[in-house]
Amino acid sequence: ENAIKNAMVTVEEKEEEQLFRRAIELYRGPFLQETNMSWMQERRAELRQLYSQALIGMGRLRRAEGDNEEALGFFIRSLKETPKREDIHRQVMNIYYEQDMISDAEQQYNLLSKTLDKTLGIGPSEETRKLYELILSNK
Repeated sequence: ENAIKNAMVTVEEKEEEQLFRRAIELYRGPFLQETNMSWMQERRAELRQLYSQALIGMGRLRRAEGDNEEALGFFIRSLKETPKREDIHRQVMNIYYEQDMISDAEQQYNLLSKTLDKTLGIGPSEETRKLYELILSNK
């Protein structure tokens, strides 16, 4: 928890990466997953959110350095923890699009659409739909 908080405020990229990596290494899975007391469920959700944030942070750092393959891995792992993060689905779609993996980008959009519809009863945002249209126009 502290590693992620410190990573979010540091201005040193190398330190930020080290802190995110530390947080990712420390996360071993859902907190006390065998027990379902309300306070444990809340804490479990908080820790899952923080873990996802560390993965997203690493993905953004890798993407900024041009390592799209490693960035993609971090983003996909984060979506397993927080599947409703539309911004991260867009990151994945963009990477697929940039790597000419159009069918994978389409599949990602469809996954997002199903997830949002099933969990929230909504569709993708206009920003995501425009990206999808751009992807389809270059098919």
